[in-house]
Amino acid sequence: MRATLLLGLALLSQAAARALDCQALNDQRDQLVRRAMKDEVVVLHELRLKLCPQQEASATAEDSASESQLDFGAYIRCRQQAEVQLQNTKPVLYTNPSGFRWFTPQGARLAREADALLREMQQHCAAPSPAGPPP
Repeated sequence: MRATLLLGLALLSQAAARALDCQALNDQRDQLVRRAMKDEVVVLHELRLKLCPQQEASATAEDSASESQLDFGAYIRCRQQAEVQLQNTKPVLYTNPSGFRWFTPQGARLAREADALLREMQQHCAAPSPAGPPP
């Protein structure tokens, strides 16, 4: 009886440790993705500043008066133009399994690391419940 109880406690302890490891992997992956996205956002922001400085200034202004002056249609066209120009002038360095394209060396490197962690989590961690966050 005591051996069974000890075995049960050991198994629970191992399961808890694996769950903590999986949470740590998920947190690390999320942090890598955030850092990778930050690089890509900076590149597009710089392009929009060159292509349409007025719309970009209005869109990124922190005061509400500028918000009311923003021409959303022009800003959307500016964003689309920047994305097309980026695709035409910079090589895609990495495309992740979701189809997101990475143009910066740092962003591509971090995205690859994040995807490697995701594969590790898919192999070793229990699948999240449908109500839970994606890995």
